[in-house]
Amino acid sequence: MKCIQQATTVFKFDTSQSMKKSNSQAFDDQNRHSLTNDVAASVAFLTRLPVAIEYIRPNIATAVRGFAIVGLIVGLFSGVTFWLATSFGLSANIAGFLAIAVSFLITGGLHEDGLADVCDGFGGGWSRDRKLEIMRDSSIGTYGTFALIISTALRGLGFGAIVGNEASLIETVLIFASVGGLSRIPIVYMMYQLTPSRPDGRAVEAGRPSRQNMRQALLIGAGTGFLFLLLSVGFSPAVLAIFASLSAYFVVKTICLAQIGGYTGDVLGMLQQISEIFIILLLVAII
Repeated sequence: MKCIQQATTVFKFDTSQSMKKSNSQAFDDQNRHSLTNDVAASVAFLTRLPVAIEYIRPNIATAVRGFAIVGLIVGLFSGVTFWLATSFGLSANIAGFLAIAVSFLITGGLHEDGLADVCDGFGGGWSRDRKLEIMRDSSIGTYGTFALIISTALRGLGFGAIVGNEASLIETVLIFASVGGLSRIPIVYMMYQLTPSRPDGRAVEAGRPSRQNMRQALLIGAGTGFLFLLLSVGFSPAVLAIFASLSAYFVVKTICLAQIGGYTGDVLGMLQQISEIFIILLLVAII
């Protein structure tokens, strides 16, 4: 009888422990699928900002909902920098370059590095394999250097022309944040639609987003970008900015399919830069 009681006690203890583990696992699963966790994982992946998070997804494709929000965060810092620079009497053009410098520091030049690598590979390689080989080279060549100069100049001067010296802090931040968010929408769609060009590398490590995650990412990015531009510059520029971002995607997609038959992590970085340039040039033209 005593043995039976002991066995019953042990059984009850094991059941309790099992329930605790089950509840803990359920909590972890719920946390891993939260928007907060997606944003934290995206910040850790796309920026140099410190992130206090217990769990970072090994497959970043499941956290793509946070990509556009990362763009909003980067735009927030850049916008504040621009406004402070103009408040201290600097010209809008100089403020634009300072804002670009701050975004570079926050992201660690992740997207600029991709732009330079792709331009070096596409410009200097004669075959698909040679292009991919050049893109993996850590050194920068003539094509990459020229691309970075043009990208920095267009974005810095473009923001200066859009915002100017008289815009309020709120207007400035809204414009920068919207461009940052909208320019990262095409990244998610390319990850979903195309296949990586090589069997390894960042693109393969990131994985392919699910249809649901892709749609949510596009909705968050387009929704916040549209709202911020609507509040700062009006309805028509807000709508056209979304089309500018999508146009950048189709241009880059067409080029990359012809050059390397897919995409790489560097291509995603270049896509963000091209998308940002398209949006800025559009806003300069119509505002």
